[in-house]
Formats: sequence, structure tokens, C-alpha cells
Amino acid sequence: SGVNRVWANIGNDGFLPTSGSERNRVPGRPLSARISLPGGARLLPDGAAPTQYLDHLAGRVSQFTGFHLGAHYPNLSRGHVEWLISATPGTEIEITVQAEKAGTCRATVIAGA
Repeated sequence: SGVNRVWANIGNDGFLPTSGSERNRVPGRPLSARISLPGGARLLPDGAAPTQYLDHLAGRVSQFTGFHLGAHYPNLSRGHVEWLISATPGTEIEITVQAEKAGTCRATVIAGA
């Protein structure tokens, strides 16, 4: 088996933030990104935990303002997670991202691809 870096760029392309609204941001309920490994694959020691947490992601509403004058605003609608795993090439790995108000997204990646 080989060492693989598995990563996901997570984005909110919606108008509202993943918390539903800025007023409704609840501490302790961030987005979660979880990796699921089949038998024979494992996370490497001293690496990231199987479940990682991210702050809520802003929506497109944060890009609008009534006062512009060339102001530049950071892109707070994106996040990034990664894991180091040991798996044989061809192993299917599932990544699940979940937000209480924004729903769940799943992706399957292939080790060594």
C-alpha cells in the first residue's frame, strides 16, 4: 500500500451563509468534513483526525455592499481539509461534508488516481 494525500476544497456557492444567516451563527455547530476508509486503509499517525471542523462558510451575500470604491473583500465562502492515508491504489474513499442548515455533500475519490 502507498501513502496518499486526500484533500477536499469545500465551497458555498449559495447566496446565504451555511449558518442560514449571520444572525443565526451558533457557536459549536460548525461544518464537519469526515473521511470514511474501507478495511485495509488507515489514517497515518500524527495526521488529521477522521472528522475535521470548519467555520461556517459565507455566501454570495457577503460579497455585496452599498459602499464599494474598489474595496476588496476576502473570499470567506471556501474551506480546505486534507488527510494522509495509507491505502492500496484503487481504494475507494468517501468524504462527507455536513452543515446543519446547509445540508450534506458526499464525494468518492480513488486512491492513487
